[in-house]
Amino acid sequence: MLDCVRSDGKSVDIKFCEEGDGRPCPSQMEQWKPCPVRPCYRWQYSPWSECRVESVVCGHGTRYRNLSCFVSDGSSDGESSMVDEELCNTLELAINGDRKIILKEACILPCPGDISLFKNMDDMINT
Repeated sequence: MLDCVRSDGKSVDIKFCEEGDGRPCPSQMEQWKPCPVRPCYRWQYSPWSECRVESVVCGHGTRYRNLSCFVSDGSSDGESSMVDEELCNTLELAINGDRKIILKEACILPCPGDISLFKNMDDMINT
């Protein structure tokens, strides 16, 4: 049996509402509240820098990258923003599960006129 609420707030049988002593309650009540978005923090590399050589214009050098803290809302669009590193301090220092953090590596800056094709960086370093 349905109830309704009179103007004084008292719940009464629906038959009294039909007589004008209140209004019917909706047949289905709905409640909702927003769920807080839990941010997802992660360490992420920046792109590699250009190859830098010391005191010369070409040859063996080093390139660098940074490690920064990023946050996203975990949605599928994958958008993320760089945030203060303190927010990632409680996370394990790893990238995609890899704990070996590499922030610099050897590289070769070709000399003008040199033409070399390499399959990958290891081939370039081992020549």
